[in-house]
Amino acid sequence: AYATLLTKPSQLPGVILLGHTIHLYSPIHPLIVLYTPSTISKECLTALRSESIYSNLTLHDVERLVPPHTDMQHVDDSWTKLRVFELHWLCYTKICFLDASILVRHDPELIFWAEIPENDGLVATHTCVCGLDHDASAPKSWMPENCAYNGLTHPSALSFSSNISRSSRPEHHILASGVFMFAPRRELYESLFRTLASTSAEEIAACTTSDPVGVFLSRFFVGRWKGVGYQFNAVTKMRRWHPDMWDDWSVCCLNYNAENPWTKRVAGDGIVEMEGKDNVTATHGWWWDEHTKWEAKR
Repeated sequence: AYATLLTKPSQLPGVILLGHTIHLYSPIHPLIVLYTPSTISKECLTALRSESIYSNLTLHDVERLVPPHTDMQHVDDSWTKLRVFELHWLCYTKICFLDASILVRHDPELIFWAEIPENDGLVATHTCVCGLDHDASAPKSWMPENCAYNGLTHPSALSFSSNISRSSRPEHHILASGVFMFAPRRELYESLFRTLASTSAEEIAACTTSDPVGVFLSRFFVGRWKGVGYQFNAVTKMRRWHPDMWDDWSVCCLNYNAENPWTKRVAGDGIVEMEGKDNVTATHGWWWDEHTKWEAKR
C-alpha cells in the first residue's frame, strides 16, 4: 500500500492529486491517507470521501506527533508522518510513504521490488546535499562534492543503489523522508517510538534541517537503510542542480517540497512566480496538466 499525511487544509489539493495519479498509474495499490482531526476540517474530510469514490483512498485518523523536548505550538507537523509505522495491524507486507507534495508521473511500483535491508530496514532516496539554495538551516558541509548524486548521469542513475554503512561519507547517511518504504511490523513500530521517546533535547535540536524526520530516520536506521534511484523522490530543485542525471520522462514521483504548484496557476508560457523563489517552469505545468485531466473526470 501507499500512504500519505494530511495535517493542513492547504495540503488537500496535493493529497487529492496524489491519490488521483497513484490510481491512474498504480491502481492495484490503495493510498492510505493519515489525517489529524484536530487540524483538518469536516469540509476537507467530505472532499476526501467524495474523491475516494474515484480513487482508491482509505482514511485513517491519527494524533499529531510531538517529539520530546518540543513546544506543541511550534512543532513541525512532518513528525506526524512517523505514525505510518503504526499501521502494522493492517497486514500489508510493504508500505510506501509519500509526501502530500508529490505528483506521480509513472508507475512507482518498482520501489516495492527493492530489497529491504535485514533487521527491519528501510528503502529511501538520498537527500540532495548540494545546498545551492543556501538554506540557512543546512549544515556547512552541504555542497555538491559531498552529494550522493554527484557524478551520476542518465540513464545509469536510474539503477543507482547504495547500502549505507557506518563508514560511508557522513552526508551520504542522510535519507530523504519524502518517500520511504518498509515492511510494517509491531516490533519495528515499538522500537522506533521507544527511540523517539528517549531522544535527548540535544539530538532533537540537531534535527534542524528542512527535513527533520529524515535526519531522525537516518539515525534510527543507520546501517539498515538502502538508497534507490532519484526517480522515486525527484525533488524539483534537483532538475536544476543535477541536469546530467535528471530525465523528465523517467521521473516516477515528483516532489514539489515547499514549492506547492496549486498555490498559483501557471501562465500560458508555463512560468509561475513564487515568492522568494526562482521562476519555476515545466514542473509546475506538469501538476496543472494532471489537474486538468482530473477536473475533466469530475
